[in-house]
Amino acid sequence: MAKRRRGGAGKGRPPQSTEAAAETAADDAAPEIDPEDPQLDLAATPDDEEPPTDSPEPEAEADAAAEVDAEPDEGPEDVSEEEPEEELEEEPDPASTTDAGGSPYVPDGDQATDDIPGESTLSEDSGIPDAQLDRLSSQDRAEIETLYRRARTAAEEGRLVEAEKGYREVLFRDPGHLKARNNLGYVYDSRGEPARALEEYQAALEIEPENVQLLNNVGAVLGTLGRYGEAEETLRTAQQLAPEDPDVHLNLGLVFFRKGLYTAARESLERAIGLDPESESAYYYLGEACNRLGHIDKALEALERALEIQPRNGRAWYTIGILYDRKREPERASEAYLKAREILDAD
Repeated sequence: MAKRRRGGAGKGRPPQSTEAAAETAADDAAPEIDPEDPQLDLAATPDDEEPPTDSPEPEAEADAAAEVDAEPDEGPEDVSEEEPEEELEEEPDPASTTDAGGSPYVPDGDQATDDIPGESTLSEDSGIPDAQLDRLSSQDRAEIETLYRRARTAAEEGRLVEAEKGYREVLFRDPGHLKARNNLGYVYDSRGEPARALEEYQAALEIEPENVQLLNNVGAVLGTLGRYGEAEETLRTAQQLAPEDPDVHLNLGLVFFRKGLYTAARESLERAIGLDPESESAYYYLGEACNRLGHIDKALEALERALEIQPRNGRAWYTIGILYDRKREPERASEAYLKAREILDAD
């Protein structure tokens, strides 16, 4: 799932992101928010996301697999001129792979791993200030915060039309309410309207141009829209301001993955995992990147770890089936395909 942070809506893809996540983001379930806290403290996960085409992100757990150690962050490296890497081996034709009953299993539509959704991970707005409220009277502030909490509750409960209306009312009363602006962007992103989400994130960023959470959200949505150069530039800025933010490394990895720069994607995703060892989206996309690089065992290790965190990741199971086919282990491949079909058909 890309990972975008929000304040009102529940967390993963979307979204930046896990998973619709191969999710998916991901990606990505709305954490509890303390209404009295002046800082928004909604936890994120997309994973929506993320995984790819902004599909939902996969999620959950099993036995321990080897951890992927993140390489130390030696500062941003310029990979923008790197040529897309050629995949070492073509994916097997899903139609040629049979399940235990002998019938071919072909995932529905965009669920095939050769069209992985690029879920971005949205960031929660816990670091977004409400400086504009200082200009208002105490009564106005109280009324606006009541409206904001109602909109946030509506978003958490999936009442997105009501949430949009509430956030817009807050912004009519206080155009500089950054958390409402950010969360309105998240509402649009959740409804599959990334262009409108980008407008809100950018409007907030104009007020707080060095806010890492807002930079992360802008970069994630730019990646979703296929504006990879702008996405990378924005996320590089966020990375310089917060080199240990796992969501920024995850979203940067997704940008490289979508561009076909699988080595660069692997490096960013390993850094994300080093900073957040429970990131299912990072493990999933690391597995997909290693798959495309021909690193079969490393890909299996990462995908199995993703399934420990989120067992119902149908795309992860499907790619595992492909990998076991390559290893000439047809029984394990069939088991993985059957598990993928069970999950994807249910979804």
